[in-house]
Amino acid sequence: MLPILSGILTGEKNLTKSRGFLISLSYVLAMGVVYTILGMIAAMLGSGLAAAFQNKYVLIGFALLFVVLSASMFGMYQLQTPRFIQNYLNKFANKSKNGTYAGAAIMGALSALIVGPCVTAPLIGIITLISQTQDYVLGGFALFTMSMGMGVPLLILGVSSGYLLPKVGPWMNAITEFFGFIMLAIAAYFLGRILPYFWENALYAILALSLTIWFVIKIFKSKQLPQFFLVPALIALGFAGFYGYESFQVKERPEFINVVGLNGLNEALQNNEGRVSMLEFNAEWCVSCKELEKYTFSDPEVKERLAKLNFLIVDVTENNKIDQQIQKHFGIFGPPAILFFDKDGNEIPEYRVMGYVPADKFRDHLDYILSKHPSN
Repeated sequence: MLPILSGILTGEKNLTKSRGFLISLSYVLAMGVVYTILGMIAAMLGSGLAAAFQNKYVLIGFALLFVVLSASMFGMYQLQTPRFIQNYLNKFANKSKNGTYAGAAIMGALSALIVGPCVTAPLIGIITLISQTQDYVLGGFALFTMSMGMGVPLLILGVSSGYLLPKVGPWMNAITEFFGFIMLAIAAYFLGRILPYFWENALYAILALSLTIWFVIKIFKSKQLPQFFLVPALIALGFAGFYGYESFQVKERPEFINVVGLNGLNEALQNNEGRVSMLEFNAEWCVSCKELEKYTFSDPEVKERLAKLNFLIVDVTENNKIDQQIQKHFGIFGPPAILFFDKDGNEIPEYRVMGYVPADKFRDHLDYILSKHPSN
């Protein structure tokens, strides 16, 4: 959300600390309201509504939107309101400064829907509290408060924008182009949710390499402080190398069984070969799921322990009726979620893991489970 809000603030010609704060506050408040409403609806309906906004066509559409916006940053076209609307807004601006606030609020609302759909343990805790106690006032207040906490860095960016963001001047041309790369990075982020691991990292590598080349060109062309561009150029080159290396890394994960719906799960639990079963709720658009696969499940010590379990995965990418049914059955509001079942096929609720967990903590969790339920 930081680069999205930065793009909004950078577009302001006369940005003061107070106006920067109010624009950021509009963004954060809209995000918090939508976040709260969705959380309460999810508690009432028992399913993660954010999955509906992770349809590949929706993500591709938003990626294309940011590509088009980036083209404006690179001077390919001038994005401006029609003349008659400008005249009206100029008259209106003499009385009020609400135009940017409304735009920031709209982007904040969209960010709540699109940017952060993965569930976390605190979010699950609050939604579960609402669904069980039916205390929507307390639950809604908790969700809104958590949203405001998440928005603190955004408010800091707004109130300090007079220092952190550049002033109007010769450097604004370069800064505008730089934000064009940020727009492309956001587009790549959306596409990365639906791309295979290789192409996701390759896309980031190409973007970082392009940014490096852009910095080098600026260094040779600029007669003012070229050294300033040297550090970010090296950083961009480092990112290009990192993602290029990552794209060719094969992340081997333990063998697993794909299950579809409750019937498929019950059949897999019956054929557990006398072992504890682990069920992971996964989705292609879930960023935290990719983190689990990349950093946790690929860890050698974790893989060694997972080999002792009956490893099951249910893919809820499509979020169809079968996916919704199995999530509702277990009270899952969205991926990632990891459930454990004993040798008789009964879930052990206290072993549940919600959201991303680093390899060392997950390894300790598996050790505890295996000590209590050793394999036959």
